Amino acid sequence: MDKQLLGAFIAERRKQQGMTQAALAQALHVTDKAVSKWERGLSYPDVTLLQPLADVFRLKVDDLLTCRSEESEVHMANNSPSPQREQANGSPAVQSVLTISAENTQRQKRRQRRIAVVAALVIALIAVLVVLQHDGALFTAQRTVSPDGSLVLSVYRDRLIGGSYSVLSDTPLYIEDSRCPYCGRGSGQKRTRQPLDERIASVIGLQWSPDGRYLLIQGKARSAAPACWELWDFAPDGTDDPVRRKDISTDILVQLSGHKGETVSSPLLPALPGVSARSWVPHVALSAPQWTNGYALTMAYSYEGTDGVRRSGTLLYDAAAGSVRSVTGGA
Repeated sequence: MDKQLLGAFIAERRKQQGMTQAALAQALHVTDKAVSKWERGLSYPDVTLLQPLADVFRLKVDDLLTCRSEESEVHMANNSPSPQREQANGSPAVQSVLTISAENTQRQKRRQRRIAVVAALVIALIAVLVVLQHDGALFTAQRTVSPDGSLVLSVYRDRLIGGSYSVLSDTPLYIEDSRCPYCGRGSGQKRTRQPLDERIASVIGLQWSPDGRYLLIQGKARSAAPACWELWDFAPDGTDDPVRRKDISTDILVQLSGHKGETVSSPLLPALPGVSARSWVPHVALSAPQWTNGYALTMAYSYEGTDGVRRSGTLLYDAAAGSVRSVTGGA
């Protein structure tokens, strides 16, 4: 079938019917742009529109497809019954094609409706999960209760996929935001949700000190560094200081290398045995932390020196002073 020939035939029949392109489009439930494309020979009508288009032009589908009009009009005007007469709307073959096409179209529409319903349900479910996740109701990694039972903390991911870990408190906490460079006093804000260090890839433990002042959050780092531990210092009863957070894993590694702050102190190990004097501190694995009293932490450490030898030992960390008090092993 030639597009140009069919387009010219549609335009001719439309004009004979005294219809505009907009009127024909409205009768077929399509846009007038679609009718314009047909008549300009740019596209064919959809197969499901052949029967409605033939009905509008008072033609058989066969005649519409072959661009015949006179024979069809005589045929449509002949009302005398005849066993040999063709079906008014076209040959059986054409009718079969139209029937199959209509059924396929209906099946496709039903499939699209089912897909749309499933997609809407999935989107709604994801939205609910995202809201629950943001509120800490899903994927809780750890939950802990303070020794006196006054505080419940939950650690969870702040996004359904990816994201970072946050701590959710059942009561607002006064958490330090920054410290005054002159007086050293911290300022804070009350909040129930506090993000953890973005380097933390997983949370492996929460440990309160016996007196309930300190909380150790053990995390595994995303990078090659094996540990990323946060120590939360809750102000003693009767004080209004905000909760202070400190990355003690980095602090311990710096001190093990013989450095503290901006000054260089005597190396504790000294300068990590088996490590070249010109190299920086290696990746030191910290593990098995245990509170010995209200403020002291013992933990195991291990590292591989630049000489390829694996060394390990234990150390004692003073949470109140923020320093490593003693080290054993490592030789």
